[in-house]
Formats: sequence, C-alpha cells, structure tokens
Amino acid sequence: MACENGYRTIVNILLQNKTTISLYENEMSPLYIASGNGHLNVVKLLLNSDIDISHFEKWSSLCVAAHEGHIDILKILIEHGADASLCDMNGYSPMYAACQGGSINIVEFLFQQNVNLFFTDKRGWSLLHAACYNIFPKDDHLSVINLLLDQKLETSLTCNNGFAPLYFASVGDSIDIVKLLLNRGADVNHHTERSLCDYEGNSPLDLACQREHTYVVKLLLDSITDISQLDDDGKTALHSVCKGYGSRRKDEETGEDIPYFHQRDMAGHKSMRSYCLISRQIYISVISMGETPLHLACEYGPVDIVTMLLKEGADISLCDNKGQSTVFKACGGGNDDILNILIEKTANLLICDNDGNSPLHATCKNRADEFERVFKVLVNQNVDVNIRNNSQQTPLHIATEGGHLPLVNMLVERNVHVNVCDNNGQSPLYLACEMRHIDIVKMLLSHNADIHLVDNNKRSPLHAVCNGLSVPPTETEIQSVRYLVYLLIEYKGDLSLPDNEGKIPLHFACKAGCLAIVESLAVKKAHFTVCDLNGQTPLDEAKKADHCDIVRFLENFEDDKSKNFNLFYFLW
Repeated sequence: MACENGYRTIVNILLQNKTTISLYENEMSPLYIASGNGHLNVVKLLLNSDIDISHFEKWSSLCVAAHEGHIDILKILIEHGADASLCDMNGYSPMYAACQGGSINIVEFLFQQNVNLFFTDKRGWSLLHAACYNIFPKDDHLSVINLLLDQKLETSLTCNNGFAPLYFASVGDSIDIVKLLLNRGADVNHHTERSLCDYEGNSPLDLACQREHTYVVKLLLDSITDISQLDDDGKTALHSVCKGYGSRRKDEETGEDIPYFHQRDMAGHKSMRSYCLISRQIYISVISMGETPLHLACEYGPVDIVTMLLKEGADISLCDNKGQSTVFKACGGGNDDILNILIEKTANLLICDNDGNSPLHATCKNRADEFERVFKVLVNQNVDVNIRNNSQQTPLHIATEGGHLPLVNMLVERNVHVNVCDNNGQSPLYLACEMRHIDIVKMLLSHNADIHLVDNNKRSPLHAVCNGLSVPPTETEIQSVRYLVYLLIEYKGDLSLPDNEGKIPLHFACKAGCLAIVESLAVKKAHFTVCDLNGQTPLDEAKKADHCDIVRFLENFEDDKSKNFNLFYFLW
C-alpha cells in the first residue's frame, strides 16, 4: 500500500526496520507496484535496498514502467541492471509494452538500446500488432507505428489467429492508424499471398462493417483495387457491407439470433452504402456461397440498402444455394418493410426453399414483434397457411414447436388445420406437449385439436408429456407436466394407450423417477400393472432405476385407502 500510494517516508521506515520486501502478492512485487504508479523516489529506495530486479511476474517492473510511460523509472531500472531485452513467459518485452502503451519517448530510448524489433510473443503478435491494438489510441501511437514501419516491420504479418495489424486498427475504429497503415502499404485486397482474414474468414472490411465503423469502411473500400474482386468464399466487398450493417441480437427467451437494426448514424451508413454503389465496377448479382448482396440485405436490413440495390438492378428472382429467395430472407429476418418493398416489385411469395419451407415457415420459426408484423403482411397477400414442407410440417407445426404463442393464435384465428401430422406422425398438439408449451396446448385443445392422434411410434400427447424428463426432473418440469397431465386427462386423454413398445405414459414417469407425476397418473387410475413388450411394468421400471419412493408408492397404492388423492392437491 505504501508503494502503491508513493509514501516514501513510510517505505523508508519499513526498510529501516528490515521489513521483507520480496513478498509477491497477486504476482506483483513492491517494485512492480511503485514502477507502475510512477513513484520514482520509492523505486530508488527499493533499488538501494538490493531488491532482486531480475525476478518478473506477469510483467516485469521494467515492462510496466514502459507501458505506463515512466521513462525516468525505466532508465534507473536499466542502470541497476534490468535487462531491456528480457521477455516474460508470454513473450512480452519492455519494447512490446512501450508500443502497446504508445510512449514514443520510451520506444525511441529502447530502440537505442538495440533491442530486437522483430520478435513475436506466444500469440504471434509483433510490435506493430501491439501498437495497433488500442481502442483509444494516443497521438503517440501514430509516431510509434511510423518508427516501426521505418524499421521495415511487415504490415501484413499475421499472428496465430490470422490477425494482421490492419485488422486490429479496423476493429478498433482507429481511423488515423488505418490511414497510416494503408499509406504505408498495408494490403486490404482479399486475394494476397498471405491472407488478411482471421481464422473465421473475416477480413478487416468484414469486421469494420459488422461494427458499423463507417469511415474506416470508406478508407478500406478506397484502397481495394477492384471492388468487385472475389475473396476465397466468392464474396465481394459489397457482400461484406450488406451483411455487416444488419447486426443480430440474442432473443432473451430462446437464445436465437434475431435481427436488431441500429438507428444511430444512419445518415453515415446511407452515405457509405451510396459510396459503395456509385462505382459501376460492382457486380450487383455476384453470388457468394449462393447469396447475392440483395439476399444479405433482405435478411439483415435495413431498408435503404435494399432500395439502393434494387435501383441498381439487383435481381429479386434469384435464390441462394438453399433455395431461399429474397422474400424468404426478408421473412426469416423479420423485415416487414423490406417484404413490402419486394411485394411492390412483384416478388414471388410462393417460392419454397430446398426443404420445402415457405416464407411463412421462415416467419413462424422466430418469435419477436417484427415476425408478427411479417406474418400479417403475408396473410394479407392470401398465402396458404396450411402449406407443408418436405417433412409435411405446416407453419403451425413450426410455430408450435418454437413456442411462439402469438403466431399460433394468429394461425388458428385463420382456421388453420390443427390436426395435420408430419412425416413422424406428430401433430401440432403432440409437439406442444413434447415441448411443454402449456398456453399453446390450451389454445389448440380449445380449437378442437384431436387428443387421440398418435405419432409413428403410436405415442399420444400424454406420452409426449411424460417422455424426455430430466433425471431427476426439475421443479419447473414437474409443475408443467402435472398441469399438462391434468389438462389432457380432462380432455379424455387415454392413460392406458400403449405405444409400439407396449409402454404407457406411466412407464416413462416411473423411469424418470418423478413421484409427483406418478401420483398424478395413479390417482387417475393409470394401470401400473400393464406390461410392455419386454414384460416390464411401470413398477419394474422404477425398481430398475432404483427409484425407491415410487416403488413404495406403487406397492402400497391399492391397499392404502388414504391414497384417495384429489388431483388438484398435487397440481397446486
């Protein structure tokens, strides 16, 4: 604490009393702390006490002084024998720290010490990487980068993850550093002998677009020799621009990626897009991995880039490798405004993808307010709400399985067929029960969903509810399943119906070890003596899984007159 706050007098008293100064707390020595905080007089006191400065922690005292720009401390440490060329276990040297910290005076001083300028750390980062990796660069960073470039450090050298210095500057929106690197020969073109893309295939332009760094994007586009040139994925700069400016967010309930359209600096975005489209060199319909720029713009939005692409003659009739049309992309992205534009351009609303999914299927796969708006646009165009995909699923199957209650409600209001089954023989009610979407189950039952339909394994909605429980079940599962069991029984669900293996719902409940659900089934007179095709009863399932509480319950149930339970007791 005394070293951290620069209390020279207290430090002196502690030293005179032979206080141990070589203890390392959190891998930081007193000398490290004093050096990092710029307390020169405290550093001198510690050095005069014969402290071992050859020991380094995550960073050495010399490194932290270099990073924080304390040149006087750096010099006195070197005078006392600190090695300016010594790297720590991660390959960080004082010069590396100075470049990252952006102190030109220290960089120049260390340069005079003849330190190695061409080493890389364990990540493959060079000094130029360190200088460019700054979200808030100082003016001195430009001077540091200039000095390094004067010493012929390679602007296109990539680290282990494929990042070049230009990559860091582009991601960090460091406009002046991007300018400097480009002026000093950094290669932004997609096809080079050494790829400038990271391990995920993102170029500096991709990342600048994704982070909406408008002016960096302009700089990079200016430096691309041929803006229609294709990268290794068959992608042009325009693909990057179209995809990057529609970011996505996680749905809080489902965890799904859904579009989120930024409104800030929209004028700047329009300017950048116009700038990109002005050149007739751009190939508007170039296909990258099956997608044109218009496909990407329709999916990610917002509207202005779609309008510009259409004005430039982009073909709305093309489908990507998955058979997805521009309409499909707009629906899957939740972009009702874009969908309306495509409808005005007489886009075909009936084109299905390679799996037979219609634009309405794509809409029902997601849940958010924007998808409800897309749904309304489609049904107002009289699309078929009962259309089936290759798996024989209707949009109702998709919305039900995903738990999208508002979309399910809008579908049933339009008299959708609620009792159609897919290739697995599963009805929307079966899927709702399997996923335990209580409100959707109630809605489907109230619209005459057939509770007696079974899937290809002859499993009923009651089987679906009781199957797939966690072992042991969570409290949330127990509450949901008990309620659904009650609800399905009230609608005359058959507790004794066996599936292809001869199992009734009680078999599954006993195997999962959920006493509360077993009780709920038992009091409704489920036949727990029924044998499956292997001769196993529900009681046998409980014994085999060592669920002692269920075994005791089933063995004593018939003889115990006190087991005349009221089902509502268990449900609530």
